[in-house]
Amino acid sequence: MTTRKLPLILLLMTVIISSSFFIQLQPVSANGPTPPSLEIDPHPTTTATVSTQFTIQIWIRNIPNGWRMSAFDFVVTWDPAQMDLVDKPGQTPPGKSWSRLVGIGPSSYYLTSFALTQADYVDFDFAWASLTFHCLAKGSSKIKVGSIDTVFLTDGGPVVPTDPAPFEITCNQVEPAPVGGLVIPTNKLEILTPYLALAGLVVAVSAVIVVKRRD
Repeated sequence: MTTRKLPLILLLMTVIISSSFFIQLQPVSANGPTPPSLEIDPHPTTTATVSTQFTIQIWIRNIPNGWRMSAFDFVVTWDPAQMDLVDKPGQTPPGKSWSRLVGIGPSSYYLTSFALTQADYVDFDFAWASLTFHCLAKGSSKIKVGSIDTVFLTDGGPVVPTDPAPFEITCNQVEPAPVGGLVIPTNKLEILTPYLALAGLVVAVSAVIVVKRRD
């Protein structure tokens, strides 16, 4: 099996497991809930130095009043020429039990998660993943988060799928500063002028002393 096929296989597994778990979904009606928002912190930009690491958090925010989230899917993508994913700790709200299915490719991170019981549903903002990247090269690129399938909500009735809008940040990768500080071009004549003036003064004083001695 090639590494190129691995992300596709993991994605298919995610879809199959999600489909088998949410067989009681009902279509979204015109009066259905407003989708929560998928977000990345920091926002809207972050800056990283080449050959260093930086961390982002993936949030689900703004669950509508009266609704609770029972499950979600999302995918994070980036430019593999600019950065590598090196760490991916998942997070679960305190006192809650959620399953997790993670899929990772060279330029993508998939997460499917669902509450194990209704008591584990959430109605508050939470950072569900913390991803650490290694900055590879100078430049500017996007990190994007979007929903593979849906974010699932319930108001006590059947689970309703919602479709959050995708979200992105700009990552500016910069070269490290030169050792010893910044190199600033200067005018050599400007540096030497005070010393030239001092040398001229010394010559003039010396000439006066010599003249007086002769007198």
